[in-house]
Amino acid sequence: MHFVVTCLICGLAVFANAQKNAAYVEALGNGGLVSLNYERQITSRPLLRARLGVGVTEDDLIEKSQLLSLASSFHYLVDLRRSNYLDFSIGVSWFDASEYGPSGGVTQIFTAVGFRRNFGKRWFFRGHISPYIKTLSKSKTIKKESMSGQYGGFGGFSFASYAPRFYGYGHKDAWLGFSIGILF
Repeated sequence: MHFVVTCLICGLAVFANAQKNAAYVEALGNGGLVSLNYERQITSRPLLRARLGVGVTEDDLIEKSQLLSLASSFHYLVDLRRSNYLDFSIGVSWFDASEYGPSGGVTQIFTAVGFRRNFGKRWFFRGHISPYIKTLSKSKTIKKESMSGQYGGFGGFSFASYAPRFYGYGHKDAWLGFSIGILF
């Protein structure tokens, strides 16, 4: 009898916790070019989810290099009926910096508004835009290498450029992101 009760309780616990986790791939989102993410449901009413992700992005300020990124966020989902959700989120992204960037990396906070659609019982798609992005890291001024002799010049003269450039991802552009994932 104890075995039956234990199995019943375990079965109910597994059923109650079903589909509270998600894993998904995000392209062009808050984790950079591409990121792999884990999401966990925190509460069901209101529907709150927490996300952690690791990704890669590209820096081409001086030379092209791949950078590691970490993203975390909280999502508030508004049920629009029939497996459609309006997704509001706030989070933090951290980007490793190349040798030219800030030594502690680049940290940004962001907000996002998106649409999420569940397909069947296990799959979902999400698209979002991040209208607010604030860089918390200080920018680092770097000197651009001299371009002397690379452009030729008139009568044998050439012009060197030592203008400073800024490293810091201090953009205010909105990010668009697209995700596809599985619920488990």
